[in-house]
Amino acid sequence: MDIGKVSIIVPIYNQERYLDKSIRSIIEQTYKNIEIVAVNDGSTDKSRNMLEEYQKDESRLVIINKENGGLIDAVSEGVRNATGDYLAFVDPDDYIGRNFIEDLMDLFDSEVDIVAAGMYAEELSEEITKSKRTIFLDKDEKYTGDKLQKLREEFFWDKKRAVNISPIFQSRCNKVYRKSIVDKIIDEYQSHKEAVVGEDTIFNYLALQYTKGVRAQREPVQYYYCLRQEASMTRDNDHVIRYTKNRNTLHAFKEILEKHNDTMDMAYELFYLQMQVVLYQASQYSNKYKELQNNLRFGNEYREAYQSIIQNAIGIKKKYLRIKCFIETSAPIGIAFGIRNVRTIAGKIKNRSWKERNK
Repeated sequence: MDIGKVSIIVPIYNQERYLDKSIRSIIEQTYKNIEIVAVNDGSTDKSRNMLEEYQKDESRLVIINKENGGLIDAVSEGVRNATGDYLAFVDPDDYIGRNFIEDLMDLFDSEVDIVAAGMYAEELSEEITKSKRTIFLDKDEKYTGDKLQKLREEFFWDKKRAVNISPIFQSRCNKVYRKSIVDKIIDEYQSHKEAVVGEDTIFNYLALQYTKGVRAQREPVQYYYCLRQEASMTRDNDHVIRYTKNRNTLHAFKEILEKHNDTMDMAYELFYLQMQVVLYQASQYSNKYKELQNNLRFGNEYREAYQSIIQNAIGIKKKYLRIKCFIETSAPIGIAFGIRNVRTIAGKIKNRSWKERNK
């Protein structure tokens, strides 16, 4: 059912290898009342020429060419130029199925400003699919009133159990938003361009402050999130640089939380999750892990993140986190590396088993 125009925003920086599949998947949507807002963020490859070729046959495609300013800047420029009643987002190295927009739009009603659903993830190398998995949301739910307030406080992290949760998932790309909600946050969002990783979490935190309701569907719609070994707008293989980027996001998020009279917990929770990923990947290389640990221990942010998480956790999880905090922030780095390496191997086994169950 057509309930309004949907602007689909695609931020693009040097994506000529993947752009054709992505843009064509949007053009082929069964929900026809759309515009495609392609933001060319200063690409130096053939991305701009490709967009201009698509535009010759697709009147719904709007091209915005701008100097390179990063992902937040590109997304914000897309929002400001969008003319739809609703907004969706597609990354240019991902793609969507024909019913993606239609299925999400069917979830809206008068009490809901944001809809979200599960999605698919594909791991690829040189366009060869290595694995596929399904990302489910926690449950089918409509969040209004007290449920919505609880969602605002814990939309990616369960404070008591100290675990990552997915009532709506942190991404922008598995959702559709009423544009009137996003219009209220876009200036504040764009003012924190230094948050080049984890920016989706900041976006959704801000959007949740203004929404009157959210509907979540556990089962996936046809969004295909492509995890590639090749570089994207935000990925970096240098673990110390990634740590620095995570710190920048931490400080930006803390400023936002302070402005909204909120505690710093959510910023520290995000930083902790981001650094767990970086430590896990760095632990496969002894020298990289030790270099990263030296940088972590030079600053106080990682220890502060642990303390924030520990104070909210309960039971055995609180005790476990205290031990883990000591190992990762105070124990000799060689011991920390040995223990982390054992956990890395165990994590790979567990992850492989999980992927097999979720093919």
